[in-house]
Amino acid sequence: RMYAPHQPDLISRQLFEIHTQVYAAIGYLERRGTPTTVADLAAHRVVIYGGDARPPIPRVNWLTELCDENGTPPPSTLTVNNIYGIAQAVRAGAGIAALPSYVAADATELVRVLADLDGPKVSAHFVYAEELRNSGRISALRDFVLRKVAEGAQA
Repeated sequence: RMYAPHQPDLISRQLFEIHTQVYAAIGYLERRGTPTTVADLAAHRVVIYGGDARPPIPRVNWLTELCDENGTPPPSTLTVNNIYGIAQAVRAGAGIAALPSYVAADATELVRVLADLDGPKVSAHFVYAEELRNSGRISALRDFVLRKVAEGAQA
């Protein structure tokens, strides 16, 4: 989960923190220019998350919130209801977006813009019901996930 559970009958183990930054495709920046300030976003298209009552991560649209806070005119937006869909739209040159760093990590066609901006960090949690505490299957899955997270942290 991308939210820490509040139910007392759930066991949660924080796995890692997800960082979000601002990215655009090289081709988009060649056509539209590279923003250097939040105010510059008013002249750009921003791809945002929408269409769901409960977004996948808290403050998923922090980039447009930042525009509002700074009094920047709202950018033109494209709304997509899936984080990977947002990444695909940005790769295709549809605009600029705040993306989790793991989504943009292997995308050679994406460039980080507004490098001084870091979005909110989101904690990923491994969550299971307390009644499954002694389940061999859950223990095996938990150990596997923790091992993969540790391997990824070393890379």
